[in-house]
Amino acid sequence: MAGQQEIDISVVVFGTMGMLMLALSLVAFVVFYQRKRIKQQVISVQRENEYQRHLLNSIIEVREKEQKRIALELHDDIGSALNHIKMKLSRKEVDETTLTETRELLKEVVGQIRDISNDLLPPVLNELGLNGAIRNLCRRLSESTGIKIECNTNSGREEILPPDFKLAIYRITQELLNNILKHAKATEIAVTVEQTTFQYQLIIEDNGSGFVPPQQLNFQSKSLGLKNLASRVQQIDAELNYALRKQGGTRVILTKKTS
Repeated sequence: MAGQQEIDISVVVFGTMGMLMLALSLVAFVVFYQRKRIKQQVISVQRENEYQRHLLNSIIEVREKEQKRIALELHDDIGSALNHIKMKLSRKEVDETTLTETRELLKEVVGQIRDISNDLLPPVLNELGLNGAIRNLCRRLSESTGIKIECNTNSGREEILPPDFKLAIYRITQELLNNILKHAKATEIAVTVEQTTFQYQLIIEDNGSGFVPPQQLNFQSKSLGLKNLASRVQQIDAELNYALRKQGGTRVILTKKTS
């Protein structure tokens, strides 16, 4: 009888110890899992912070380079031309030849100022609207390069789109098309604009060599074009996705939720 009791006690003790060890193992597993999850969250936050830091630096870099370019054009080209005009007109006697030369210089200055103005805010956006400006851009690039560029835009309500958004979309379209023309060796390009009540979508496809930039590497890239694209997309809170087409070439889709 005493032997049976000792066996029962031993079973209870070992059973309790086994359950305790199992409970401790579960606690250790939960603690390990939580630590691992917290570590992953910290890494994710660090990556996002790094991405945002690259974004800010890229925006500043792009703007500084643009401001420097405009400043150089104003100083070197326009400033020099205006100074030349001033010297010509400051003579005691101004003959017809001098006036003709001055008119030509003024014509060049006006053209340079118009180019700078177009870079800052393309008048075609006000004249034709965003869809019309994109169609006009496709037509001009097609005529100047000989590459077929098909452009389809729906009749969405452009008036609900903010001016900053329109300018960003136009510049993004310019940059994407220029990248294709320079690097993709494409013979055909298709541009599609789809605007609904809930989203705006720009789709650009080509039949070139195909290119997909590394994910979230745009801001680390040395390419000013990629940085410029990434900063403009981020500024309007949109998404830009690249994909290789089965039939060859690249499909780029910009999506912006509008409601």
